[in-house]
Amino acid sequence: MKKALLYCFLLTCIFLFDSCKKCDCGDAKLVKVKADAPSLINYRWEMSQAVQHSDGTATSSISIISPGTSSVNASIADSVTTNLYLTASDSLAGVKCITTGGSFAYTCSDPNGGIGISVHGILANDDQCVDLTTCCLRSQRKSITNLSQYINCTNGRVFSGGGLQVVAYIQNCNLKIDTVFMSVNFQS
Repeated sequence: MKKALLYCFLLTCIFLFDSCKKCDCGDAKLVKVKADAPSLINYRWEMSQAVQHSDGTATSSISIISPGTSSVNASIADSVTTNLYLTASDSLAGVKCITTGGSFAYTCSDPNGGIGISVHGILANDDQCVDLTTCCLRSQRKSITNLSQYINCTNGRVFSGGGLQVVAYIQNCNLKIDTVFMSVNFQS
């Protein structure tokens, strides 16, 4: 019995020591995390719109938003789906998390001259994180889909203006955080 137990323990030790191999971060999508690496977080916003036409056809477009731009215009209609994308990269310390949140505000008017309404709300925080320690992803892309779902005029009222303000927190694998903003102004 003792011999079998010793044999089992020996095999377990061999398995544990032999199965763990050091990560070399050799993949081009990974970066080796160094504790003293400076933060070089870069980011890029993109916006896409897809339109479902009444004849059953669909068209879509995606545009890269120019660096330094913090506000874009988008059309709003029942047939239009608008998505926002944020790509973050850090070639020295990688990207651990992208967290998005924000707020929305819009007004709806009564086409017959009745009372209009103003609506305000909060976009829930949404995290996209990786749990890596030795190596980290060089970049990550986060999507915020169907932005027009937050704009909803009811009871015969029509959209008269508003939009969303998105805030994103980009955290590298050395736990340094950069904050970026984008406003989407909807137009009917």
